[in-house]
Amino acid sequence: MFNITKIDCSLMNTTQLNLARKWRSKNFDQIVGQDLSIRILKNTLYLNQFFPVYLFSGQRGCGKTSTARIFAAAINCEQLPAFQKNPKQSILPCSTCTSCVAMATAQHPDFIEIDAASHTGVDNVRQIVDAASLLPILGRKKIYLIDEAHMLSKAAFNAFLKMLEEPPVAVVFILATTDAQKIIETVRSRCFQLFFKSLDQERLIEHLAHICAQENIKYERDALSLIIHEASGSVRDAINILEQVRFSSAVISSVAVRQVLGHIDDNRLLELMQLVFRGDQKAVLTFCASVGLNSFDAAYIWKSLVRLARALLWSKHGVNKGQIVVPGTLFATLTKECSLMQVQQFLEHLYQNEFVFSKTTSQHALLEMVLLQICSKNRSRNSSDSSPLVQVASGVEETIIHASPDVADDVEDLPEEEESDISDTHSYEKGWPTFVDRLADLHDPLIKSIFSQGVPVGSEQQQLLVNFPAKLLFFKDWLSDTKNIWLPILQAALPAIVDIKPLFVQQEVVAADIVAPKIESESVKQMQTKQPMPRATAPMKADQYKKQFFSNTPKRAAKRGVAIDTSSKEQWPQTHLLLRHFSGIVTELKESKHE
Repeated sequence: MFNITKIDCSLMNTTQLNLARKWRSKNFDQIVGQDLSIRILKNTLYLNQFFPVYLFSGQRGCGKTSTARIFAAAINCEQLPAFQKNPKQSILPCSTCTSCVAMATAQHPDFIEIDAASHTGVDNVRQIVDAASLLPILGRKKIYLIDEAHMLSKAAFNAFLKMLEEPPVAVVFILATTDAQKIIETVRSRCFQLFFKSLDQERLIEHLAHICAQENIKYERDALSLIIHEASGSVRDAINILEQVRFSSAVISSVAVRQVLGHIDDNRLLELMQLVFRGDQKAVLTFCASVGLNSFDAAYIWKSLVRLARALLWSKHGVNKGQIVVPGTLFATLTKECSLMQVQQFLEHLYQNEFVFSKTTSQHALLEMVLLQICSKNRSRNSSDSSPLVQVASGVEETIIHASPDVADDVEDLPEEEESDISDTHSYEKGWPTFVDRLADLHDPLIKSIFSQGVPVGSEQQQLLVNFPAKLLFFKDWLSDTKNIWLPILQAALPAIVDIKPLFVQQEVVAADIVAPKIESESVKQMQTKQPMPRATAPMKADQYKKQFFSNTPKRAAKRGVAIDTSSKEQWPQTHLLLRHFSGIVTELKESKHE
């Protein structure tokens, strides 16, 4: 009644594996780059001493699961006694015995592989505990491989503790994880842990070249280097990228790899860095538009700039670390043109903004802003180094300036160029208070407090020179770290300014007819009276400040007592330590008559 058609199932049973699965290691000798771990496991097999629990940890794609399967096959292999007698003439697993064939076809009754990501609960662990009490059927031992073990819940780990500590004699547990720190300490302390490291560059290149030769794939060695840099030491990732490029081009070339990954050429990035070091902002913007920088992966550009800058740093010191993927004449030229300070500042800017870059949704815009900031700094670097206000000691820029109270009287004697810089302060008298007032929107009292003590004194190459009290030098690095927070507000209030150059000024203001001893600086007085700092081109003299100070707060000054001169660090060591971290002055409080 029915017509039955015979179907040839031979093609259906033929599975075409991808390269990563096809080249998965089948024995210990095929595992690449994990020599120490393999030697430990082989010695365990040779001595016939097995630990109840093994923990294989390491980054993705470095061979943890493959090694666990091979180790499980070797434990139950029929050739294990021969290997223990003569390990040099025996290969484990043999791949021919009944147990090895069952392992290769995933039909071994004594090997149970569990994905912890989908079996995270206590009930799953209880099933394992109950089944572990049964004796093995085919092999010597029953082996449980728990992949991604860090995904187990804390309750599941606690249910597992007793079994892991005292498992049955015929049971071996192997835990594999990419994040061993997430496994609770009580479990890790019961494990024999092996670390699987990321593969060395040359070792991985040779492995990919061997695969290409066996698969008849034409390749360029430079293209394999690009693949390895993208894979970050992962064998599986490198093979997967190789296969992607294989299907897109007849030859594994550098151009084909970049097209698949969406990456920009290193030579173009070196050209961009050259323009940045020269401080040409217009040329940088023109270059970004001409190469279509927005069409490339911003995260890759950021990492590549860091890598190339580190390569320049090593090259400037005469050390070859092999950081450059495609060496060329442009790299050698740039090494000669740029200075060591420029390279260090370039890396410093990238590292300081790395956290913001990882969180922002406008990565290309932030990258462009950072490059322009570095351009501005490179353009003003020579003039900044030659400034008489900056003292350099041991290669570190020291920005503490000792000024006398009568510095305002000496302004007329300055050269014309310096006088013009200071006179420019008047153009910022309106913008600076606006900037300080807008800082209140950040709801950060520390930023508001520090900048309210600053006094703009001039401009230099689109940088605003701002005097801060010398005791705020402790916050110099903190100001640089929080630049991404307050700099947009500054640029909105002062569009012509791209950055601030803080100058930490130490001034001694002496009042001859004041009962109290020295008042150290205007920042101390401002903090006493909680009055805003005077925004003037030069500090006030002692008598002027005395009049303003005591006329405003006579009762408050009387209540606080008499200020003590703590200028001597030898006499007041603990006081100076406190003043480095806390603002204020030291006063002597007299005992009350009523006490």
